[in-house]
Amino acid sequence: MIDINTWPLNAQIGFGLAPFVIALSGVAIDVHIACSRHFEVMCTALQNNRGLEQQIQLWGRRGVMSRTLVVASISGALAWPSTGIGRRVLEVEEIHELPTYLQRRMKVSCWLTLVGGIWLMIGAGLVQLGRY
Repeated sequence: MIDINTWPLNAQIGFGLAPFVIALSGVAIDVHIACSRHFEVMCTALQNNRGLEQQIQLWGRRGVMSRTLVVASISGALAWPSTGIGRRVLEVEEIHELPTYLQRRMKVSCWLTLVGGIWLMIGAGLVQLGRY
């Protein structure tokens, strides 16, 4: 069994901080998109999108936090297009309307946030297992 408490202190600190750095990098990309012209590019490309309209109605579009939540939800639908299309959050034609550079950034932000979150849960599990 892996006992994280036997690792060198630098390795423990690095293993503990890495998921926060990774996940917050993904969130930072979402915030950047929400606070820049990229948000309007996304809204223009997906102007007839039912999922985007629902997210904007739910969260709004005035504050940084609300815009970031809208970007994060659309990023999740882009990262898993079969699920996004199946739940009618996205349409195949609309995905092609969104510029490639923006799609790539949104997918990267979603994956970074997901990987950081999973790493954090695994790390917390290892710490708990090390106590027994």
